[in-house]
Amino acid sequence: MLRILLDNLPGVALACLPGFIFIGVGIHEIILFRRKQQQETARAVGKVVCFETRVNRTGKYRNVVHERDSPVVEFSVDGTTVRHKSDIEYGENTFEVDEIVHLLYDPSDPSRFHLEKGFRRLLSSGGTLIAVGIAWVVLSCVLVVLFIQ
Repeated sequence: MLRILLDNLPGVALACLPGFIFIGVGIHEIILFRRKQQQETARAVGKVVCFETRVNRTGKYRNVVHERDSPVVEFSVDGTTVRHKSDIEYGENTFEVDEIVHLLYDPSDPSRFHLEKGFRRLLSSGGTLIAVGIAWVVLSCVLVVLFIQ
């Protein structure tokens, strides 16, 4: 089996390429979120005051519309009220206006924060991408072996 894979290495590498891309993006996502967790260590309780919706158009004719909501949160830091938009975009119905939220912020820059609700789900998406990538690579190798024998 290993001999078949080595003899057809360029084709195997090409078949596995999407899997390696998934793995790389998943690792990148986890590193970014872990770094964010390390910087944002101070806790606060805030309130979602509104949403800012970002519209992104994709597709050949820019006809596919993606809307993502970023909650604008108000919270108190040392007696000063901070009101800022989350730099993480969430799907529909993750938060509601006037919802009380728990967050972690960067003590040196309170405008950098993340909301605890939904953050673990975003972090786990990196793990999901890695798992999909590994499955892709394994499946590609198995299919190469099965069809070349």
